[in-house]
Amino acid sequence: MVKTSLEVDGMEEIRKRIIELGRKGSRIQNAAIKQGGKILADTMYKEVSISDINHTHIRDDIVVSEVKRIKGIPHVQVGPSKETAWRAHFLEFGTIYMPPDPFMLRSVRLSKDNVQAKLKSELKKGLGL
Repeated sequence: MVKTSLEVDGMEEIRKRIIELGRKGSRIQNAAIKQGGKILADTMYKEVSISDINHTHIRDDIVVSEVKRIKGIPHVQVGPSKETAWRAHFLEFGTIYMPPDPFMLRSVRLSKDNVQAKLKSELKKGLGL
């Protein structure tokens, strides 16, 4: 899976408030991150090419993981599940027989602003700001 991350401007004040709220703040933060992941998943759904072969298409297999923490930083993984990830790799990076069609990278770039706006709005709403 292609890994990328987004930084949201103006998050320091929100982050401090979440820490103050403890467990409730963590739930609010996790819900906001999931919502941002869903926006990215919707963009991937629109951007990925589909074949005319009768099998599970990558487009129909894009998932948003549960919130996980790496070094204390919450995140979700968005992309095809294990069933179709191997094919997505060929699309994203190409092969000797076909050029790359980087739908995942393109999706991140296209949805970045919408994801950031959703994160901010969900966090503010949850924190009552």
